[in-house]
Amino acid sequence: FMFLWSFGFIGAICFMIIAMCGVFWYWSNPGDDKTPPENSVCVGFGLVMKYHLGTVALGSLIVALIQLARVILAIVEQRMKEVGERTDAAKFLFKCLQCCLAYLERVVKFINKNGYIMCAMQGTNFIESARDALNLLTANALSVGAVTIISEYVMMFG
Repeated sequence: FMFLWSFGFIGAICFMIIAMCGVFWYWSNPGDDKTPPENSVCVGFGLVMKYHLGTVALGSLIVALIQLARVILAIVEQRMKEVGERTDAAKFLFKCLQCCLAYLERVVKFINKNGYIMCAMQGTNFIESARDALNLLTANALSVGAVTIISEYVMMFG
């Protein structure tokens, strides 16, 4: 469990630092040539360590708990396979549970990333930032969907 949480925690810190750098650039002084502050990565790292460590820890904890549930489910499935007590219904049930947990993990990661961005912009806590991000995404669902689909094609075809 600690490996999952630590791995997610480090990844979330990196994402939050990148979000901070984006905030520095986007909200630079009007009329500037959009130059971020000197050492913006170091400044972002300092802000994350000083003010947003709890946000990153909570977001990565939620994802780690879902991943732990997936690992436990895979272990139980493997044990049942070794014992030979795996019926077709059990196989179907395990596949459905793995699929649901994988989907839940992806949704939570999506909400976390958008919550981290809102936290970098507003400086609010994780729950409030995630709620604001979710409200913003649902209010603009059509635009978000169109941009997501277009960006996937651009990334795929270069």
